Amino acid sequence: MELIEAIKSRHSVRKYADKPIEVSKLATLRLAIEEANAESGLNIQLVVNEPKAFGSKLHTYGTFSGVRNYLVMAAMTSINPKTK
Repeated sequence: MELIEAIKSRHSVRKYADKPIEVSKLATLRLAIEEANAESGLNIQLVVNEPKAFGSKLHTYGTFSGVRNYLVMAAMTSINPKTK
């Protein structure tokens, strides 16, 4: 199988434990995200206890189950860290 064929045929199946993140760990995550956003110009967001985003099969990648917490990361394509 050629590399391109392997990439196109790749899929993922992930199953996560359905348990909440500990309050102290949430606080640590939120602080780290706040610092990273301030330093990098990114817009990282922590989404907690939201099961809908991965509720169906992703059309190009695979199947996820039990996902309730995840990070959303966004940046403008024109961000240049050296010009901040």
